[in-house]
Amino acid sequence: AAAGALVTHLSLSNFSAFNDPASTSYVETPGPIVLAASVCSAVCAWTFMSVFDTVSDTILYCFVVDEEHHKGFLLRPQYAPESLQVLIRKHQRENAADQS
Repeated sequence: AAAGALVTHLSLSNFSAFNDPASTSYVETPGPIVLAASVCSAVCAWTFMSVFDTVSDTILYCFVVDEEHHKGFLLRPQYAPESLQVLIRKHQRENAADQS
């Protein structure tokens, strides 16, 4: 949101179309426009982060289901990427070391 407000403020104060009183697009008080741009940026950022949160939770949930499904077998989790498996194993080792 801050980046959107900053870009809007810089655009309104540095482009002659917005800061020249003779221009048809002149903005006399940029404050309300900067505030509106900030709100729009915050809504877009919140929406993106909400989707990102849901997707990351779903990936971890699917990993746990895959791991439970293959528990006791010689097979390791089939559908999890190798990088995710390495990260989970590293975290499990660190937690085990901290608890002992």
